[in-house]
Amino acid sequence: MASLTEEEKREFPREIIEILDANSVELTAAGFDPAALKVELTTLADDADAKEAAQVNARAAQATATAESQAATTAGYLKASDSVELMVGLLGKDHALSVILRQLRSE
Repeated sequence: MASLTEEEKREFPREIIEILDANSVELTAAGFDPAALKVELTTLADDADAKEAAQVNARAAQATATAESQAATTAGYLKASDSVELMVGLLGKDHALSVILRQLRSE
């Protein structure tokens, strides 16, 4: 099991279901009714597929949220930096407030 990929592990129950279907007469004749196992494996496989889809969607949502967060942070920084330039330009670079503003931006 350790050498199988996650996708192969998710597919394995479906492969067993196919084998159960293909060999149901022989298994039933041997005293084993594969119907209950088939239902259980189908439920587990469907659950695994749904959880994988949810994980893929969560990764996509995280990537989108990260990009949006970074864009918002950049926009805020750029506007604040432009504001510093404006105030320094108005007051002159040697004004006490200009010195403080330029120090804040360089930290």
